[in-house]
Amino acid sequence: MSNCLHGTCRQNEISCRIVQKSRMHMRIPVYGCGVIGSLLVHALCTAGNEVTMISRGRWKEILSTDGLHLKHVLQHKETIDHPEVAEQVMGNVSWDLVFSVMQGWQQEALLDTLRPSGLVSTKINS
Repeated sequence: MSNCLHGTCRQNEISCRIVQKSRMHMRIPVYGCGVIGSLLVHALCTAGNEVTMISRGRWKEILSTDGLHLKHVLQHKETIDHPEVAEQVMGNVSWDLVFSVMQGWQQEALLDTLRPSGLVSTKINS
């Protein structure tokens, strides 16, 4: 049974609202490339947004080279998205929305950096 707004997808209501609102084509960086952040990036890319994943080190190299690979077990499919990948949010870029999907202790240090970027939505992953 679907909890989405339009009754046709398997997403929960909050995810569905994000995807529906994002149909306006927004510029969105996402901090946090774990399971939750990756699913969010996939949903935002699928909706046609300009998404930038903020990542460092080896994971940044993998995302830049191969894209974001997700295996959707319930839907029996695999997807590959190719969002932009950067080590940090560029100060000269205007963002419509900023997502931070990281552990709680990482959020506080990031807020001062993100404050000038616009609306920030934090999702705490303890």
